[in-house]
Amino acid sequence: SLCEHWAGILMVRSRRTLLIALAAIMVFVVGAWLALTGPGGRYIAMQFLDGYEIAGLGRLEIEELTGDVTDQFSIGAARIVDAENTLIEADDIFVDWSLVAVLRNRLQVDDLTISRLSFKDMPKLVSESEREADSGFSAIRFGAISISELDLSAVVEQQPAFSLRGSASMEEKASLIELFAE
Repeated sequence: SLCEHWAGILMVRSRRTLLIALAAIMVFVVGAWLALTGPGGRYIAMQFLDGYEIAGLGRLEIEELTGDVTDQFSIGAARIVDAENTLIEADDIFVDWSLVAVLRNRLQVDDLTISRLSFKDMPKLVSESEREADSGFSAIRFGAISISELDLSAVVEQQPAFSLRGSASMEEKASLIELFAE
């Protein structure tokens, strides 16, 4: 019958349309992934990170981003600056992180390696409740942090009486290290 004939034609066209749509989606996903893992991803990351306001500290400035920003990348130099001056400088930063965790509203850094971290001025820290209110992630986790050289000389020179005290605790799946400068 005529109805069965047209139903068959529509069914074939629907399958073909569905296959074309699925193929187009796959091409888009693969293309987007390739763009993120190459120069396009580094450009997007630079646009996001350079000038990013860090809650209670200041603005982040970065230079020379290399690598795959979806997995492991390096930053040549980074600075945290406030309205008046540079507070913190870091050189040769390597980051190994999980992009998938960001999709779950967490920042998971498996390995953070910094060759030189220098405090140029003592940051004016905000309370923990203010920091949490400004954070875009529900949790920020670090697996390992390695700093080859820590320079506190500029901060020590500014403070007539300077002391640094700290504590560390380890739980089953987490570690906490606190340092206090007075």
